[in-house]
Amino acid sequence: MTSGALALDMSRSETAVIQVLNRYCIYFDRAQVTDLVELWTEDCELLLAGTTIAGRDAIRSWAERAIAGGPFIHLLMNSVVDWTAPRECRVTSYVVAFRPSAPAMESLVPAALGTYDDRLVFNPVADAWRLKRREITLAARRLPNSA
Repeated sequence: MTSGALALDMSRSETAVIQVLNRYCIYFDRAQVTDLVELWTEDCELLLAGTTIAGRDAIRSWAERAIAGGPFIHLLMNSVVDWTAPRECRVTSYVVAFRPSAPAMESLVPAALGTYDDRLVFNPVADAWRLKRREITLAARRLPNSA
């Protein structure tokens, strides 16, 4: 493979990886839990607030509980992909999550600010990238009933 072809392949892979992260946000926000769970490997891990949520079934339960509290709007930005192997990468992204409680704009105060530190792997059977591990680090979080 020429260096130009390799660069193009890496660019396509990076785009596919970022699409997985974007789909996570969209599926979460639209309460599409089945689609959300499909983005993860069978042996996945989600680390949040000192808790490890392991496996797709546990991810499903966690997502269903989180979504039951009301709608979200996630904004993902400044994602940086670092390749650790041809079929594996680490991605760091900033995330802002809103939890609108009313149609008024004043309800759009961020509910959480933080980072996603992700590890993704390519699944050749599914011909798709999957989340293997996500660590969510909250820099700030609005408590319920606070402005």
